[in-house]
Amino acid sequence: MPLDASAFEQVKLTLGRVASDAIKLSSKEVMKIGYEIQDLAKRMAPIDYGNLEQAIKIRGIGSLRDAGGRFTKGGGSFEIYVDNNMVAEQPDSERKNQPVYVGDYAWWVHENVQPYGQANLGPKSEEKQATDPSVQVGGGFMDRAAEQGARNIDAKIGALIAKRLQALDFSEEM
Repeated sequence: MPLDASAFEQVKLTLGRVASDAIKLSSKEVMKIGYEIQDLAKRMAPIDYGNLEQAIKIRGIGSLRDAGGRFTKGGGSFEIYVDNNMVAEQPDSERKNQPVYVGDYAWWVHENVQPYGQANLGPKSEEKQATDPSVQVGGGFMDRAAEQGARNIDAKIGALIAKRLQALDFSEEM
């Protein structure tokens, strides 16, 4: 009995699509997690005027080749950062004619406010903490958000790919 190799070719094509789908699924999940980390960092950030929360941003970085050799935007990588050059609005500041940059405040509170440093939260940060007790407002907000948000990232992506593989029905193609 001759071997019909056409079924194997179909399996090869299907597995190629699965590889491409896995890259796309992974990239989308990583960006979704990135937005969750960004939101968490904003919730953890101390507040005086709200400028720091507005300055916490995200962007996709890099590029990656998919199974077909094409470049994909973002490449499944992201960067969450504080826009250090954003000018802070401080309506009651004595420095009205001089720009005040969010980066100066961001660095100071990140490194010096509890739980990372010794400085206590200000009144608006204490109020923010009281309204959202599920997170700890204070120093180290970027590090703590990244650590908490990235937990189990491999398992989440693995589960998405496994679900995609389970959805395949090779019996129709053979």
